[in-house]
Amino acid sequence: MVSLRILSILALSTLAFSEQTSGNTYDYVVIGSGPGGGPLAANLARKGHSVLVLEAGEDNGASLLQQVPPFSNAVAENPTMSWDFFVQHFDDPEEAQKDSKFTWKTPTGEYHEPLGILYPRSGTLGGCGNHNAMLLVLPPDNDWDYIANLTGDSSWNASNMRKYFEEAEKCNYLPEGSEGHGFSGWLGSNQNELELFATDDGYMDIVQAGMRIVGDSNLTNSADILNLLNRDMNRIDPKRYETNGLYNIPLHVDANRRRSSSQTYLRDTVNELNEDGISRFPLTIFTSSLASKILFDSSGARPRAIGGVKAEAYARKEVIVAGGAFNTPQILKLSGVGPREELEKFNISVVADVPAVGTNLQDNYETGVEGIASKGFLNPLENCTFMAPGDPCLREWQEKNGSGPYGIGAAPVGLLYKSSVSENNDTDLFFFGEATACSAASFLGSLA
Repeated sequence: MVSLRILSILALSTLAFSEQTSGNTYDYVVIGSGPGGGPLAANLARKGHSVLVLEAGEDNGASLLQQVPPFSNAVAENPTMSWDFFVQHFDDPEEAQKDSKFTWKTPTGEYHEPLGILYPRSGTLGGCGNHNAMLLVLPPDNDWDYIANLTGDSSWNASNMRKYFEEAEKCNYLPEGSEGHGFSGWLGSNQNELELFATDDGYMDIVQAGMRIVGDSNLTNSADILNLLNRDMNRIDPKRYETNGLYNIPLHVDANRRRSSSQTYLRDTVNELNEDGISRFPLTIFTSSLASKILFDSSGARPRAIGGVKAEAYARKEVIVAGGAFNTPQILKLSGVGPREELEKFNISVVADVPAVGTNLQDNYETGVEGIASKGFLNPLENCTFMAPGDPCLREWQEKNGSGPYGIGAAPVGLLYKSSVSENNDTDLFFFGEATACSAASFLGSLA
C-alpha cells in the first residue's frame, strides 16, 4: 500500500460515509470538490475505487441562491459559501483605484484599507460550478489542438475532448441523439427560453443591431430571429468559431432550470444504494474540512505524502489536489513543493524545487461597458422580489418546472466576434449583456 496522508483537516464534519472503506484508508484522496475534483472523485468511486473527498466549504446545494439561475451574482458574495479573494491589476495603488470595480470593505460606513478587485471563489460542495454564471460553451477546436501540439499529447486534441464532453453532458435543449452531445451524463445543459423577449421591441432592436454587425440583417421576423439565435453554439463544426454570430448561450442547468454541477453528481453518487440498502459506491465526503498541508516521506526515489495531526486519511494510490487555480498552488507550497526561494523565505522545508508552481496565472477577463438605452426595454426581473414573502417569480419557477424569469440564467444572447488582432482565424471576442442598473463603485456585500 502506498502510504499517503493528508495533514490538518480542520473543523471536520462528515457529509456522507460509505461502509465499503476500511477505516481511514482509501484508494484515492481528492482535495476539492469543484468542476475538476468533484467529477473525478465520483467517476473513480463509480469504477469501484474507494475515494475520500475533502471540501473546505459546506454542502449548500439546497440553497435557492445556488439553485436559481439569476441568483448567481448574489451567491458569489454570500459569506456562507464564498471566499473573497482580491487581485491587483496595477502595482501603483492610485492607478488601481481608478477602476470603477475597485472594492473597499465598509462595515461601519467609513473607508477601510483598499482591498482590490473582487475575484469571487467558491467555498462550497461543488466549488465554483455552484456560484458561476453557468455558461457552458466549448472552446474553439484550435485551442485543444494547440495544447495537443504543444505538449505532444494527442489525447488533448479536439475530437478526443469532445468525447469527454459527450460523456459528461445531459443535454436538455436538442433532440436526443443529436451529434456531438451526450444525453445520459451528469452535467445538465440547457438554453434560455427567448420567447419571453421576442415580443419586446426594445430587446429585438438590440438583437437586430447586433445582427447588422455580423451580417445577418436580412432577418426581420421575430420567429426567424429566434431560430437563428437558437443555433447550437456547441455543435460539431471545426469552423464554428470562424464566423461572427449571435447565439442563445448554453448553460449548465437541468431540465427544470436548476443549476447543475458536480455537487449534484457527488450527491447522486453517495445516495445511490444497493438493494440491501448499502451504499453502492465507496465514496466518502468530508465537508468543512480544510487540507492545510501534505507531509511527504522522502526516503524513497520520489516523495510520498505520509503524515497527519488533526486527522488522518491514507491513500493506497494517489492524493489528488484539485483546489482550483489559487488553492492548489497554495497547498503545494505549504507542503514544500514550489519555488525554493519563496519557500525558504517563509521557512517552509523544500520537498521539491518546482519554480512554476503558482506562476503564469492567466484569465480571460470580462470588461464591462455600461450604457443607457434611449428607450426602455424588457427587464424580465422587474416584478421579482428576490425571495421576499410572496415572490411571484419564485412561485412560478417552483410550480412550473423552472419557467418564468427565474429560469433565465446569465445573459440571454451572446455575440462571437473576430477582432482585427485575432491570432488565428477564430473569433476572439465574446460579448453578452443584460438589462441591469449602473453603478459607479463596488462595495463588498452589496449583492449578498
